[in-house]
Amino acid sequence: MHHIIYEDSESGTARLIGKPDGNSDHVPVLRIERGEFCADFGPRDILEDAWTGEPSRERAADVLFAWANDPERTAEEKRDADLFLRQWSGGPHLDEL
Repeated sequence: MHHIIYEDSESGTARLIGKPDGNSDHVPVLRIERGEFCADFGPRDILEDAWTGEPSRERAADVLFAWANDPERTAEEKRDADLFLRQWSGGPHLDEL
């Protein structure tokens, strides 16, 4: 699993990736990178500003939910986003549209 959610030469990159969890499975995480900053986020996590490291007002689930609901998303992208979102039972899920 590797999907670019956002990429900009100045703002950095956000990717949905599969991160090994110690078993044979890969857990979907939202990885944000900009220069020296690199952090992985789960759906409930409040995102950090890549410039300051300060918390933003947005959860990772909000970003992935919006991205996955773009009509241009492929079935694979939607499936992987759904795997990410379903890690948080109280968060947004794709079947809620």
